[in-house]
Amino acid sequence: MTTRTFFKLCAELVKVRWVVRFGPQLRVEKQVAPDTLDIVVPSMILQPLVENSIKHGLSRKVGGGTITIRTTRKVAHAVIEVLDDGLGMSEERLEQAFGGGIGLNNVNERLRTIYGANYRLKLTSEPGKGTCAAIDIPERSEEHTSELQSLRHLVCRLLLEK
Repeated sequence: MTTRTFFKLCAELVKVRWVVRFGPQLRVEKQVAPDTLDIVVPSMILQPLVENSIKHGLSRKVGGGTITIRTTRKVAHAVIEVLDDGLGMSEERLEQAFGGGIGLNNVNERLRTIYGANYRLKLTSEPGKGTCAAIDIPERSEEHTSELQSLRHLVCRLLLEK
């Protein structure tokens, strides 16, 4: 893999910002922990999750809905979640979620290939309440000066503002 296949989480969040342009019916909330913005993630890891939430969770919901992108930092890894308040899925449908489409399968396979068998896409859902797609990303240490890190955080915050 080349370095071009990995980006800072900040860059992935900016890409998602440009994907989500569905008008006033769709709200996007970001609960992004500042200490996760420099986590290195595979490129195109969030976009399929957001698109899946829109297509399967919110597109058929009357009155629109909300997608929440939430990140937190845990010991030695970051947790990235894409949640929607859409239609949700039954247990049976949840078990079949990786069987039909390309997007979720690609994300899951890329996580396992890059990080190992313990890293995979986790889905939870409740009918009528919505779905959560969660991934764990192990930290990769990089040396940053505090000045560059502060500048990067500032740029990311400006790009993520509504």
